[in-house]
Amino acid sequence: GYSVQQSQEVRSNFHGHVGMIGARKAFYPWFFGPKMPRFGSQDRSNGEAMAFAEQNDILPTYVHPIALPQDPFDDLAANPIPLELVSDAVLGDNIGIELVCMWTNPLGIAEVWYRLLNVGQRTVATSGTDMFTDFQRTPAAGTARLYAEAPDGRRDIDSILSQVRAGRTFLTTGPALLFSIGKGARPGDVTDPGQQPWQLTLISSENVDVVEIVVNGEVVELLEGVRGGESRVYNGTVSRPDNGWVAARAHGGGGEWPGMAVDQFAHSSPIWIGTPGSAEPEVASRAAADLIKAIDFSEKKAKKAYGETPTPRLDARFAAARKKLEAMLQPEPISDPAAAQSAH
Repeated sequence: GYSVQQSQEVRSNFHGHVGMIGARKAFYPWFFGPKMPRFGSQDRSNGEAMAFAEQNDILPTYVHPIALPQDPFDDLAANPIPLELVSDAVLGDNIGIELVCMWTNPLGIAEVWYRLLNVGQRTVATSGTDMFTDFQRTPAAGTARLYAEAPDGRRDIDSILSQVRAGRTFLTTGPALLFSIGKGARPGDVTDPGQQPWQLTLISSENVDVVEIVVNGEVVELLEGVRGGESRVYNGTVSRPDNGWVAARAHGGGGEWPGMAVDQFAHSSPIWIGTPGSAEPEVASRAAADLIKAIDFSEKKAKKAYGETPTPRLDARFAAARKKLEAMLQPEPISDPAAAQSAH
């Protein structure tokens, strides 16, 4: 009843590690950077891996990206985002971000994911335990999991990956989280704007502290979680804007045997409002401003690391992503009437 699909991790340490899910042939070179051995030109970018993935029907995903639970955009130096994650995710369709991993924190990662969703990027949430069979203190394979409904009962890797790309999934360190809105819209589906009912089923063998409904990256409802061994069905209503997305998450409670996760966490993929990839203009503007700051930070970091070595490929990726995001920025409102008159 089990299948194993061996893929590849492009370990470009400085640029960010990229998992190549569904790979049937390997990308080369699979490691590069300012302090790594050179394979020809040192002008390299993870954008090359992204292009290879697109050509070979591979799902590329940034693995174990954010270490701490704090919002990385509050201090990009203290809780850094992988160098090329933002530019790659802004420029590409169906780029993955590993929301659940045993070495990183999903709450910090979620803040990056939310910004990408808020600018209309259909960034795919993935999971990875990141365990090693020859290292005694790693958790078991599958401690971090992604669940996708098998389309028409098919369990082959291509069928499952089609569901993952479509966002018909939830991610978890253990709890089961089933979320729907209105007349049965589930993750990956589209729902209408306005107020509609939602339903969530949470099942967990361990304590979970809280359940939250998230709209465009903001928690709009906070509910009590469940005790270990309990299942609960939650019902409520949510007022949705004209565009954007809705999701549900549950977290907290700590980790107890037989679970191997440090904490409990589960998150649905988004249900889109109106159309897939829709975005509220004001929300998108704020998210774009944050993502531009992250690109600027990465660009300065890269220039310092590479020094006199030209990196036109990397520079072009930063510039293209920044240009796309700048088109989403809205002018700041003028609150001072005198200033408004002067500007007029």
